[in-house]
Amino acid sequence: MNKYQEIVKAAAKVFKAKGYHAATVQDIASEVGMLKGSLYYHIQSKEQLLTEVIICAVNVLNEGLSGVVASDLSAEEKLKKAILFHLQAYLGNEELPVYYNEIAKLPPGSREKLNAAIKEYEDMWMKILQEGAGTAFREDLPARMMLQSIFGMCNWAHSWYRQEGHLSPSEIGEVFCKISLDGIKKRD
Repeated sequence: MNKYQEIVKAAAKVFKAKGYHAATVQDIASEVGMLKGSLYYHIQSKEQLLTEVIICAVNVLNEGLSGVVASDLSAEEKLKKAILFHLQAYLGNEELPVYYNEIAKLPPGSREKLNAAIKEYEDMWMKILQEGAGTAFREDLPARMMLQSIFGMCNWAHSWYRQEGHLSPSEIGEVFCKISLDGIKKRD
């Protein structure tokens, strides 16, 4: 990992703990073990770091889900793998909670850069849901609403999940899979 990547990781950790607005460049410099002035040799602004953290988060999501979508699995199995991947990536990655909590704080120009990557991720999920429509999944439920329900369940897990808790991310993911699939699975 090069110094810039180390700084981005540190920024993600600080943004996750304090929130973007409360975090300072000094906090990030301290986290990475640098002086504040030295940090500016590598970055232009705190806003640049937020953008970079969110780009990293979206890249993690797109890279991980693309393999699931391209697989020969059934739509139901793809959805299970997608939910497990999404939740485990979210709970095991500093950047993802920052993405969901702080994306609205990006200036419009930075958000526009991310829109295509975010749309790509959502489109992969929609492909899985549409692939199973009528065969594995109920047709009477709008795919977009199913997706938003799954995201809502997974994306807020960070607010209550504790590493020292009695369920691991994969066990929580299994519960989320059951909740999701029991609700959208096609009835005989």
